[in-house]
Amino acid sequence: MNLQNLRAKSAFFLVLVAIGTKASPQLETIRKPVNAFLFGATLQGAECSPQDLLAALTPRDAEYTDALELTQTLHKHGLAVKCVLHSKRVALFEGQRGAAFYRTNRGNFDALFLPTAETFNVQPNETRKNGWYIYSFGGSPRPTGGPWNCARPTYFTQHANQLFVTQHAQLISGLDRALASTQTK
Repeated sequence: MNLQNLRAKSAFFLVLVAIGTKASPQLETIRKPVNAFLFGATLQGAECSPQDLLAALTPRDAEYTDALELTQTLHKHGLAVKCVLHSKRVALFEGQRGAAFYRTNRGNFDALFLPTAETFNVQPNETRKNGWYIYSFGGSPRPTGGPWNCARPTYFTQHANQLFVTQHAQLISGLDRALASTQTK
């Protein structure tokens, strides 16, 4: 059995085990050890809820490899990734390969991915209107749609082919430091 098949079967089995714990308290005693084994072969941490697992990235997703590499980088810098899920921020920029939504011990964020040979060089512009934060983007790649309307301030940082988006100012600073240190090595 190759690693990709193992990951797919592990994720499926994990969903069954996680869902089964709702119906059978006896399964709860084996859930954490099974999760610990299975999560070694997948992107997901042991703190994904059964509902989260329904939106989990799989090896078949275009952004899976990028998300896996990013997860490993974040782990090396002390950021515990709880879950990596599908993001609603797909196809927001020309040429974008995909996006992933991360749940971490320091907050949640979206990571948008371009092909490896391309680079995010966008300049977010914030305006306020009727209590909303409205973001438009200059630079490259060009956005595929109109402005983003957000209820709260949104923070951005970009590194190579990755753009990070969150509503947590401290998280974006931590991501910026961690990723900047990987580029200087």
